[in-house]
Amino acid sequence: MTRHPVVYNGDIRTVDDFMRLRQRFDRVHAWMIGRWCLADPFLPRHITTGIDDIVDKIYRMQQFHEALFEAYNSVLDGHSHVMNKMKGFWRYFSLPFGDCKKTMKKIIKTRQPDQYLEQVNLFFETEAQWRQSKTDLLPLV
Repeated sequence: MTRHPVVYNGDIRTVDDFMRLRQRFDRVHAWMIGRWCLADPFLPRHITTGIDDIVDKIYRMQQFHEALFEAYNSVLDGHSHVMNKMKGFWRYFSLPFGDCKKTMKKIIKTRQPDQYLEQVNLFFETEAQWRQSKTDLLPLV
């Protein structure tokens, strides 16, 4: 009902979510995914290309985490700010992986950046298993 462009902003968690919403709101041509890119940084590419062909997702997710950690480390003042920000992201980071509640608890309990990075690297190197289906991602409460 408006002449202004409308951008959809909502819980687009999967390609199916996007396709359903695109069909429902056929006049919308701009979409925001936001926080779900933290859970699945490959989602925009998958939506754009229609292909989910990235084979090294765990390694690339680890690289994404490291880049984000370094970026926050360079702009935030003090390690506690960086730690709080990164720990908050694990609410999303953990979603595409199998049951990892115990490891997430260990990550959240760390107090120093070196302890935090040690737990995160241990998770990525020994425990992380990417779920094949995004339909089993649980909604955030």
